Amino acid sequence: MKKFNLIWGIIILNVLCYFIPEETVKMLVIDTSESSFSNMVMQFFTYMFIHHSVFHLVNNMIFLYVMGETLLIYIEKYIIVWFYLQIGVVSGVLFYLLYTQLGVETKLMGSSAVLFGFLGYLTYIVPNKKVYILDKYSIKFLTFSIVMIFICLIQMAFDYNFGGNMAHIFGYTIGLILSAITKHIYNLK
Repeated sequence: MKKFNLIWGIIILNVLCYFIPEETVKMLVIDTSESSFSNMVMQFFTYMFIHHSVFHLVNNMIFLYVMGETLLIYIEKYIIVWFYLQIGVVSGVLFYLLYTQLGVETKLMGSSAVLFGFLGYLTYIVPNKKVYILDKYSIKFLTFSIVMIFICLIQMAFDYNFGGNMAHIFGYTIGLILSAITKHIYNLK
């Protein structure tokens, strides 16, 4: 019997959460207008499973599949859930702290900060490994990372989804840190 793939489990959970009623969704995303950090604990875990549109969901789930399946080559399958939650929670907390300190009221939802964390992890561990796009085109993780971070910075410069792109950079950085720690602990080559 084939073992359950945790990447597909995370994808299914994200898809199911898309159908949560709008009134409930408002309580599950990170909202910087909420002034009490202690009232936000649940949202630091739930925002990463909520997406605002079908395009947002599909785009993130394709990215999750590609990054997640590649990540499973290098880490144990149960650790990927831990990384997903760890990158997501830390990115969410950093987002919340930054924007409440700046006095900016905004919301954060979606799994892309986590996915950028996966990208950061893979870039540190295997920078020259190629990721294949549509099974035809390939690009090295390091090059792909540079392009993706550059896109985030350009979008931020034009004030397009500044908060979301900041969360991407937080996630990427956390992924780099996690990879450096695990590479050192497990003496990965």
